[in-house]
Amino acid sequence: MSEKSLIIGRAGCGRTTLLLETFCNSIKARPPDGVLFLLPTNSQVEHIKDIVIRKGFAPGFIEEGICTFSQLARDTLGYNGPKGPITELEKGFILREALRESASGGLKYFKGEEGFQGLHMALLRFIKELKEDGQYPAQFHRAVNEFLQEQGCRGDRPVAPTPEKYLALSEVYSLFQTVLEKRGLLDEDDLLNQLLRSLEADETLLSRKRLLLVDGFHDFTPVEFRILRMLIKRMPRALVSLVLDAETKDSPLHSQVFGHCQAVYKELKSLGLKPRLLQGFQRSTSPTLRQVEKGLFNPATEPIEADDALEIVEAADLRDEVEQIARRIYKMVSGGEAEYHDIALVFREIALYRDVIEAVFHEHNIPVRVHTRRPLIENPLVKGILSLLKVFGSAWKDEEVLHALKSPYTMLPHSEVDSLEYGVLETGRLDSREAWLALMENRLGSLRPLQALTCLPVGAYCNTPLQQTKEFIKDLAKTEKELDGLHPVSFFRSWLLRLINRFLSLPEVGAYCNTPLQPYGYLLKEESQGLRAFLELLDRQCQITTAPVTFAEFFNDLKTNLSSCFYTPRDKRHEVVNVIDALEARQWEKPVVFVGGLLEKQFPRQGRENIFLKDRERRAFKGLTGVDLREVLSRTHEEERFLFYVALTRAQKKLILSYPATDGQGRHTLPSFYLEEVKRLFTPESYKKVFRKRSPGDFVPRPQEILTQKDLRDFVFHNLTAPHPPQVDIVRRVYNRELCERTPWLEGLSIALERPGEGGLGTADCLKEIMSSFSATQLSDYAQCPFLHFCRWVLRLKPLPNRAEEGLSPTLQGGIVHETLQRYYSELAVNKSAPSITSLEARFQESFATKTRGIPLGFKEEKLKREMLQALKAFAEQDREFITKSAFRPRYAEVGFGKETADESLAIHGDVSTPTSLPPLELRDKKGNRVRLTGRIDRIDVAEMDDETLGLVIDYKYSKEAANGNKLIKDLREGNDLQLPIYVMVARDLLGLRPVGAQFYSLRPPGRSGIIALPLPNKGELMSQEDMEALLESCKEHLFRQVEGILSGDKKVSPRDIQRCHNWCEYKDVCRFERGHRKRHEG
Repeated sequence: MSEKSLIIGRAGCGRTTLLLETFCNSIKARPPDGVLFLLPTNSQVEHIKDIVIRKGFAPGFIEEGICTFSQLARDTLGYNGPKGPITELEKGFILREALRESASGGLKYFKGEEGFQGLHMALLRFIKELKEDGQYPAQFHRAVNEFLQEQGCRGDRPVAPTPEKYLALSEVYSLFQTVLEKRGLLDEDDLLNQLLRSLEADETLLSRKRLLLVDGFHDFTPVEFRILRMLIKRMPRALVSLVLDAETKDSPLHSQVFGHCQAVYKELKSLGLKPRLLQGFQRSTSPTLRQVEKGLFNPATEPIEADDALEIVEAADLRDEVEQIARRIYKMVSGGEAEYHDIALVFREIALYRDVIEAVFHEHNIPVRVHTRRPLIENPLVKGILSLLKVFGSAWKDEEVLHALKSPYTMLPHSEVDSLEYGVLETGRLDSREAWLALMENRLGSLRPLQALTCLPVGAYCNTPLQQTKEFIKDLAKTEKELDGLHPVSFFRSWLLRLINRFLSLPEVGAYCNTPLQPYGYLLKEESQGLRAFLELLDRQCQITTAPVTFAEFFNDLKTNLSSCFYTPRDKRHEVVNVIDALEARQWEKPVVFVGGLLEKQFPRQGRENIFLKDRERRAFKGLTGVDLREVLSRTHEEERFLFYVALTRAQKKLILSYPATDGQGRHTLPSFYLEEVKRLFTPESYKKVFRKRSPGDFVPRPQEILTQKDLRDFVFHNLTAPHPPQVDIVRRVYNRELCERTPWLEGLSIALERPGEGGLGTADCLKEIMSSFSATQLSDYAQCPFLHFCRWVLRLKPLPNRAEEGLSPTLQGGIVHETLQRYYSELAVNKSAPSITSLEARFQESFATKTRGIPLGFKEEKLKREMLQALKAFAEQDREFITKSAFRPRYAEVGFGKETADESLAIHGDVSTPTSLPPLELRDKKGNRVRLTGRIDRIDVAEMDDETLGLVIDYKYSKEAANGNKLIKDLREGNDLQLPIYVMVARDLLGLRPVGAQFYSLRPPGRSGIIALPLPNKGELMSQEDMEALLESCKEHLFRQVEGILSGDKKVSPRDIQRCHNWCEYKDVCRFERGHRKRHEG
């Protein structure tokens, strides 16, 4: 029977089901080698095979006949295994070689940019585009010459103002292909073009195939289309499916969703395929889901009432979005509404969510499979291998050695490694192989504190302190000696295998969380797949690099290759939640579908023109040469609308859309404009019912949202400590019931509620007990917001980590600056004059190395380091000028007062003795109330005048937001910042100085602001001595009022500066300000 049909219809009309039934009926009647089922991607191939096997369409089915165009080319031409096409890694290497040849040949267009990875990727994409169109170097070169000649003949303004660009692209493409052919290699696109030429030359090729099925495509490359034409002519039966609303152009959906499919439809129809329209929406019976499928992007659709088949969630942030998805899945599965395999998550930017999904789902014990390629450099075992290689590559830097020893794959006892790290810190920096070996022999004398440690015996090593770690490091040093000199890459591959076998092992099962949902075997499989991909990469590197190289060259190439190499973990588990990209979702259907990340520039993606040829150039190029280089922007917009339509039509029973309201920095995001198309389909009242919004303040679950013991604990703890909890009766019943049962979590909760400082914190007696002294920072927090003070100083909550502050955080930067300045000015005790800038830089390098030990330093950290050093140099120059012009000289640095232990207070001049620890500053008000204050003063400058010792208090500020003079005086008078007045009173009452003022020294940019009662150089708010005394007395009154408020248990949410509240507060995740502010306005 000869049948050549083009199966068209909307999503859910049954096209894929029809093709699957045809495929299975065919392989039941005849061997499977007579059927060819073409799909766009390998993941879709695996998905269709899984459907065929699991749903029992074809018992005993052998995985043959279902493939992609690329796999068809490999199978037909015999290019499988080692003979297969080259990878992206090898293409990148060959392109770099071609760029080097072009530069040496006089091509200057790309000169200076040859080493950038971004240029390599853009050029490879452009070359791929040309090959997909069947344009090889000779044809493209002729087209470029024809285009440039036509441009020169035209009288109007040329579209191509830079002909060098076109010639450079042609030259690089020609050199790339020449190197490829010289080495006897070909890539995936060469293979497809070779298949096309073979089909055109040999009419018997693939003639045994009797049935052609094509599904899942919404577009074809020119070469794929020409191959498809040959296959349709050659096979008696052909069924090609295409998502299309109707055959007529007049459908309102065509221009919005199926515009690009219409062009494909015309081309397929021209091949002799007879259109066959499938009507209806068979995927779901829900009126709401049918409305989404029927009316999306159709302005003529009338709105209907939305039911519970649709939900739209605005989450607080990205993690909260994934958290809400996990909670819904947990509730559905535990309630019997669905199984894990009934649920799918669809994202457009799946890489942004992958790590968060895996972490959150693991916390909720939800098995998940993310269908995406992973960077090979992120594989756990590959990281372990790299940690060893970095020891040699960094010349045994302390951080790299310790990092390698801590790897779980070394199997070294944690107690030994921790003890060794303690010894290294006591010794100081080693940073060489000889120093590490000396440490292992205890020749440096730093392992004495470790001799009392006894480590358990493991393996064949002795039960002596640090024995395993010592032997490990000694063997590692012996292994490195093999790397001297030049060697072929094959030598390094063999050496790496010996290194892996000798020093790395898979951890024991107990090292993993071996739950039924994250089995040990699955983890081992991922590691073994990563190792296999790593070894394949080494094999490719051996083929690419034939000349002998040093270890440093080999290691640099390996790191570069790893950064651009990917692998796909194979996961055959069935009972999992699947996470797929919208591009892969075309043949999926699940009872429950979540579509997440619905933000502008994510879904839809932002269209970007090609960096080499803009769309207007492509139109002109096509018009003059006939070479069809497709326009990018219009094609991107059409494809994004189509993929959104596909993603929203995968659900059979339940569709849940979500997006985060804020990004990782707390900035508001812009929801996808496509959501407006969904909103338009339903009445406003029903849309409000299915829309749910969460704010960062919704951290305590409502009673109906409690799923886990942690949720119950958070709910009870919050409502037992809140001033007016709405669910207090429910909480008390839960608390009393659990108290009788004595569950472990409640025992801890009971202890926390009864202990002063952790529970029952509202009473003044408890607060007086734990608040025996105060600091300027503490009072400043209270002045900003009582709730902020309550979180930080009473509850002592640990703020959530700020990813933007990882590495060199602002706090760490300030610590480095303060320590540098302390060491710098200490030289005054010896030199009696300001030290040189060279000395400042040396002190900075010492402080930076000490403070950043164990912190990975990348480009961002190096930039911050340079900024800190520049700020310090500029400050030192200005301070040298100030010291020259005034009588004041630095005398005291890091003056601590009220500390329980001895401080590192320093008398800079040798003729002045300073106590190592000053007592606390005690103040009394007119009523006899007493307050004890503690803190640390950065520096005090001193001058001798008229038989008096004058003091000038100085506080360094590395922050760019240091207060100016006017704001500072305003804050002092209102009691918002009492730091300088407190320090002035310390200088007066504890050091016996006559203070003439206090100043903030800002380092970025260098400058001064403060209060002074004496004319001084640079900035400062000049006032009389009487005015200063009055200001100090006013600040003292503010201080006692703030202390009184703190001890009264004041913890109301009342921020003074709302801008700081939103952008700066570390506790905004647990703050009730946003919710309370909204309720007050609604009330």
